[in-house]
Amino acid sequence: MFFLSKATDLLREKGTMLRKFVVILTMLLCSMATQLYALGLGTVTVESSLNQPLRMRIELLQLGDTRLQDIRVTMASGADFERFNIERDGFLSNIRFSVESTPQGNVVILTSSQIVREPYLSFIPDTRWPNGRLLSEHTILLDLPVFNDQQATAEVRQPISPVLQRP
Repeated sequence: MFFLSKATDLLREKGTMLRKFVVILTMLLCSMATQLYALGLGTVTVESSLNQPLRMRIELLQLGDTRLQDIRVTMASGADFERFNIERDGFLSNIRFSVESTPQGNVVILTSSQIVREPYLSFIPDTRWPNGRLLSEHTILLDLPVFNDQQATAEVRQPISPVLQRP
């Protein structure tokens, strides 16, 4: 009976130690995961219209200790597009990325010198920083440009010579 009592106490003690170890390990892994995947991309703001050169911005979220100079954004590779099951349009090769700090926050600016002819544009930015990498799929809808009604009305002038009529 004494032996059984000691064995039960030993198992109970080992179980408590094991539970403490699991809790500490879980907390450690959770803290590491937030540090590795802290950076994120937020709202996309399109600043251009269809049949114009592309200009848009994507918010950079939760930089943590990452400096803007350490962030590199490019268009994802063809293999990444295949993995996401998205067709890579040739237009995407002309998009330039720049990471900037603005009064509204940190953003990635996407621009192109080429005119966007398709109303839907799906793309995957490849965002890299020293502690990680993020591939995120974005699809945007480009609206037609809005014209000012005052600019569209032409000035109507009176004819210089009288209109000739048949006798």
